[in-house]
Amino acid sequence: MPSINGQRNNQTNFMVDGQTFTDSGVNNPINFGYRLSMDSVAEFKVSTTGQSAEFGRNSGAQIQVATRQGTQEFHGGGYYFKREEGWNANTFTNNRSGVPRQIYRKMQAGYNVGGPVYIPGKFNSDKSKLFFFMSHEWGRSRVPAATPMRITVPTLLERQGNFSQTRDGSGIPVFIKDPLKTGNCTAADQTACFPGNIIPSNRFSPYGPSVLNWLPMPNVSGNPQYNYESQAANEDPSFDEVYRGDYNISNRWKAFVRVIRSHQTQNRPYGRADTGNSLGLTPFYAPTYGWSVTGSITTIISPTMTNEFQYGRARNGIPGNGPPSGSPYYRSVSKIDIPLLYPTADPSGLVPNFGFGGVGGASFQTQLTRFAGSPYANTNPITNFTDNLTRILSTHTLKAGFFYEYAVKEENPFRPYNADIFFDRDPLNPGDTQWAFSNALLGNFRQYRQFSKTVLPQAPYHNFEFYGQDTWKITPKLTLNYGLRVNFVPPLWEKNNLFTNFDPSAYDPSKKVVLYQPVLVGGALRATVGDRSGDQDWAWPTASTTRRSSVQVPAHSMSASRRPQSAIRRTSIPIRRTSNSPKCTMETWRQSPVRVERCSR
Repeated sequence: MPSINGQRNNQTNFMVDGQTFTDSGVNNPINFGYRLSMDSVAEFKVSTTGQSAEFGRNSGAQIQVATRQGTQEFHGGGYYFKREEGWNANTFTNNRSGVPRQIYRKMQAGYNVGGPVYIPGKFNSDKSKLFFFMSHEWGRSRVPAATPMRITVPTLLERQGNFSQTRDGSGIPVFIKDPLKTGNCTAADQTACFPGNIIPSNRFSPYGPSVLNWLPMPNVSGNPQYNYESQAANEDPSFDEVYRGDYNISNRWKAFVRVIRSHQTQNRPYGRADTGNSLGLTPFYAPTYGWSVTGSITTIISPTMTNEFQYGRARNGIPGNGPPSGSPYYRSVSKIDIPLLYPTADPSGLVPNFGFGGVGGASFQTQLTRFAGSPYANTNPITNFTDNLTRILSTHTLKAGFFYEYAVKEENPFRPYNADIFFDRDPLNPGDTQWAFSNALLGNFRQYRQFSKTVLPQAPYHNFEFYGQDTWKITPKLTLNYGLRVNFVPPLWEKNNLFTNFDPSAYDPSKKVVLYQPVLVGGALRATVGDRSGDQDWAWPTASTTRRSSVQVPAHSMSASRRPQSAIRRTSIPIRRTSNSPKCTMETWRQSPVRVERCSR
């Protein structure tokens, strides 16, 4: 939706046959929810400034569309458009890189028909009472991304711990530092490096190899900036329907009913906001839809007074399915068994979003998956009631009416229910190996976070408006329009008490989060607690002071709430802390054994 006259684009109001045709979550029409074929449009009007008081809901421009209706004669039409890659030239960069011409296919076909509804000699014989119009349109689209996705994935040697051939994006050799050694690890001084840049397998985390092995193998060689390239195509099959019936009940009463239905099953291999990824390994389907029903009845009360009442009901949905069965994006398929901080938060069982910051990639994507809640739910039902009363009085055209709208926005928040685990290079991390893939093998991640629960907020709102206006034709060359419109728009609220905010008065210092910071003391890993006096070191726990859980989790520097749950804030190197409470459980991970404490007070 364009911005008009300096207004925000979400302040433009879009209506079809007098009904709201907008997703209230973004306050914009959405082409993947509602669509109309060009041949089903009878009139299109854009009012940018100087709208009269009868137009409201939004403060910006008004875009109004009227659908076609049937006439006393039958009319119809059909069309077919086709595009495909055989008629396109390959791009310069593809030719230079030896990449073949990519699939590019589009098809649009449809028909429309309209006319009278009659039975000769029995009903509507003069064809002046009842009319119909209908339109069907099919769309097919298979178009790849404008440029290939180019990323860096671990090589076969790197998956085995051998980084002797590893180069950064500039082609400079990478040196892998041993976190248990002190000193430098550079080309000039390799005191603290792993010998030969090879990590022994007995130093691997039990979960580290799976983090690398689920990724595809390189398919490009000789380019230090990337070693994996893909260009999967998006697909958008659609079917759009319009049905309308108009009935001249009598000389004083007229009515119409109009139905719009839109269907589209998007396929986004590189995902949407809920399933973003740089791999394009399998399809991600999104069965989007929209439907709209509106009815209007108009009566001529007197030769100078008319009234129009309209009811409309619409609903759009832009849900997103999880990956198809057997997809490597599932933990069970890719054999990734890293325990989660909140095991039940992700009902789909997707692989965590692994990040490899510092590793090259021409597409500048080091977080290869960016899942944020899949499957994704998003629906928006909207109901409208509108009434307009018009009276002509001499040179005045008086008009008054009301508009009422009720809508509910139901949508998952975009959050990493499956967990974000970043193995980024971090020179401030004493456990950093100076390369993200080697950090992953050792189980040394910089950040771990996970949203604790899948939620589906439902946010309803009401909007009531009324107005009065006068269009006064003072002279044949001068017309004055004036009026007043009043809006009552109560605040949006959440039906299930799922909205949150920070209330300083409810803050309890005794329950504040404890932040652990990593340090290296005498070659041994320790953790300091910032809110403790003197930032004292905490000794590694022993069996006599802790009760161990059978569950293993990867964790490094973390924040632990003194409640029956923990929250990760920042991660660095493996840490542990002691506890004398029998209600505290310590969960261990193998690489430089790490234990995450959960206390119930």
